[in-house]
Amino acid sequence: MWTAFIANNRTWTSIFGENYNPQELSISYATLKDQSITLKLNSPIDPKNAPIKWIEKDYNEFEFELLLEQIHLLDISNFNFYGPIRIAIEKNLSEHKIHLTISDRCTVNCKADGIFISNINAYHNDYSE
Repeated sequence: MWTAFIANNRTWTSIFGENYNPQELSISYATLKDQSITLKLNSPIDPKNAPIKWIEKDYNEFEFELLLEQIHLLDISNFNFYGPIRIAIEKNLSEHKIHLTISDRCTVNCKADGIFISNINAYHNDYSE
């Protein structure tokens, strides 16, 4: 479960509890700056793992930013940072080995010193664009 590797996991667990790992994640955008990557991710809300206030307000999606800090050995194939994303993380000594699959074609492999989460927000998506 990739969420176990979040350095500031209290932010995550205070909302979702200890063992929640979203099954349907999509990437809205990525920002590559300095030696870090910030991914803006969103997911449908699972009523079993969402705060009551989100359900009462009829929110159906949430979003957050995932920061991969101090990136080493970045490898990207079939560049496309939009669409469904799968995240796999392993910890090796002091760094994390990260594998992302985006839209079933793009793969990102890198090593990062830290993984952080921020800006968790819920909203109602009416799917009109």
